[in-house]
Amino acid sequence: QELMIDVHLHRVVLDLLKCPFYPSHMHVGPPMVKITQVNQPEHRALHNMCVTAYRFLKALVTGSDTFALKLQSAIPFFMDHLGFRFHVSDLLSDMFSGNAVLMEYVDEEMVSQWIMNAQVQNNQLRYSKFLARILETCGQSVIRIQNVVAEKIFTTGLNLLTPMQINP
Repeated sequence: QELMIDVHLHRVVLDLLKCPFYPSHMHVGPPMVKITQVNQPEHRALHNMCVTAYRFLKALVTGSDTFALKLQSAIPFFMDHLGFRFHVSDLLSDMFSGNAVLMEYVDEEMVSQWIMNAQVQNNQLRYSKFLARILETCGQSVIRIQNVVAEKIFTTGLNLLTPMQINP
């Protein structure tokens, strides 16, 4: 894990994730594939590549607050990929889990997007787990985040207390 971090393998994986969706200096014009098209059957290989890349990043983040901080600049990019079944929420959950320093980068817009995604059927458990993980972190910034989460849940009417099956 440390060797992969030291050789900046995460940057290669991030470039791999950006390449099909965002024009680069080598590609002029619109993106090769719109991110909204990635769940179509003809883009199955691309979707699988994105899932694998996010799982790889999650493996690098697990147990490493330092590496999570190295990825903090990519959080807005990760947030753009939520809702496309890439398992981004699993990566973000591990990044924020117990990481009080990273909590400083959580803003109201991010919390709003998480709550919006939690309202989609079959997403409640995953996003609720994320919200619980960021709220269990120690630190002053958590109080600010707790207030934002509570406000957003009450204003959107999200019912996180509906019965859901939880596998411990």
